[in-house]
Amino acid sequence: MITDTTTEANGVGSKALLGPIRRKRTSPSLAPEYKAAYNRKLWARWGGKERFHRNANLKAKYGIGVEDYEKMLEAQRHGCAICRATQCASGGSLAVDHCHRTGKVRGLLCFKCNTAIGKFNDSAELLARAARYLEPKP
Repeated sequence: MITDTTTEANGVGSKALLGPIRRKRTSPSLAPEYKAAYNRKLWARWGGKERFHRNANLKAKYGIGVEDYEKMLEAQRHGCAICRATQCASGGSLAVDHCHRTGKVRGLLCFKCNTAIGKFNDSAELLARAARYLEPKP
């Protein structure tokens, strides 16, 4: 922390604690018009700003790109791997389901199926027990 000596009303100096000082960048940055042109070219290469950001998010979270997501979606006939819904109830895209221990991607699920698996702690045994529970009793 940085301190500053100030003089109080009685003339005695006291040290007042100041917050962190923000320093300006010393490295040069692109001028706004060049940055905007660069971004337009970059987004055009990816088919739009949203697709570029979607690819970056998929890569960072799951290690897959938009192309991989689209291949999985095609393989699943554009539906949830469990219930076959083609769109989430919220209208959003299907979620990437992955193992939380290994990070391996398992497939694409709608919001309901993805959260249901999460509530069962990704346990096949618990899900099987729940399925037996739902079966009609004689």
